[in-house]
This record gives sequence, structure tokens and C-alpha cells, in this order.
Amino acid sequence: VVLCTDGRANIGLGEMEKPPSLSSLSPSSFTPYFYKQLAQQAVESGVIISVMTFEGTDCRLADVGRFADTTGGRVNIVSIGTVATEIQSASVDNILATGVTATLIAPDGMYFPFEDEQNHTLVREIGNVTKGLEVTFQFAVKPEFME
Repeated sequence: VVLCTDGRANIGLGEMEKPPSLSSLSPSSFTPYFYKQLAQQAVESGVIISVMTFEGTDCRLADVGRFADTTGGRVNIVSIGTVATEIQSASVDNILATGVTATLIAPDGMYFPFEDEQNHTLVREIGNVTKGLEVTFQFAVKPEFME
């Protein structure tokens, strides 16, 4: 899927501007959740979403770009003259595998910082895998195992 946007999402489910009729609700608190959930549904369905926007627009790529980051797609900021080429380029992302899970097992005494559990096994849901996908992991040695 190639999601093309010409600027800020200001209407519909993913709107990022505060609607006047819902003054007590803040869409900015709902929007990241909406985009995160939609991206997760795409991963579970084996769908890659690439995001394309035009130069000089404010589409809040931090939120909209989550689709591409989560599903293995691309984020392209294009000029009006390169739209056709960029759409063609985004459509050639061949999926090598879907529903991928990576399990890393480190020796005793090592752990993965910044993860919920501080043990030596890490399971990460990767989702879609394309040729250019890179996944990184950070590990560390527990202080009691250092010499």
C-alpha cells in the first residue's frame, strides 16, 4: 500500500487537528494510538505500507511515518515531478517473509537493556521482512559478571 498525503491529516479517523465539536477530547492523544493500531493490523495481515508526501508540507511524519517503520515500508518526501517514479519504486518492495519473530539468546550474565525484562533472552516481533530491512539489538553485561 502506498499512502499518499498532501499535508496534515485534518479530517476523518486519523485527523491530527482538534475538531471544534469535541473540545474536551484531544486528537493528539488519540492519533498516535490510531496510527500504531492500524500499523499493527497491517503487520498482522502481511501488508507493507509506504508513505509518500510532498516537499514543504506538514503531515506530521512522526505519526504517519509509523506505518512505514512498523510494516517495513518506505517514507518518501517527493516533488510533484517525481511522484510517478517514487510510486513505482515503492511498489517493488518484495516481501521475503511475513509474521517474522526473532529470538536472541545471549549467554548468562548478558541482558538486553531498554527491554521490559532484564534476562538473556529477547523475543522481538519483526513482522514483514524486505530485502533492505535492518534490525538492531543492544545488549550489555550485568555488573556482577564484569571483571
